[in-house]
Amino acid sequence: VPDEPLETGDEEFPWTVEIGAARAYAEATDYPGPVAVGAPVPFMSIGLCGRWSPARTGLVRRLGFDLTRMLHRQSRYHLLGDPVVAGETLTVRQGVGGRGTRRGADGRVSRTGTVVQEILDAGGSVRARISHQMLERPAPEG
Repeated sequence: VPDEPLETGDEEFPWTVEIGAARAYAEATDYPGPVAVGAPVPFMSIGLCGRWSPARTGLVRRLGFDLTRMLHRQSRYHLLGDPVVAGETLTVRQGVGGRGTRRGADGRVSRTGTVVQEILDAGGSVRARISHQMLERPAPEG
């Protein structure tokens, strides 16, 4: 599990794993297991936890990138401990995890950034850590 600390915009909020959202995700992805209160939810559906954030500015927007030049590089899901189950109330801690630059083959520099969501249980243990790496292409020349 990457230990990249949250740099800025740290926030925490409660998140109740909603059965309806888990079912909708399961139906859209042909998830084979049952989706019921107390049952594990499809692991990718936990990435929706940020939608319950009370913050006025979305997590990705906090990078300050020009969204017309932004690309999503990759997402990583690290599942730790017990599975997340429908109906459970957890805490989400999210923020910017790091920034950097990357020089392309043409010599131009792109900015990179990572946003991180950690899902914690009542005891404060991290049950899942999700990171999304983004890239902002250089501005057009001229």
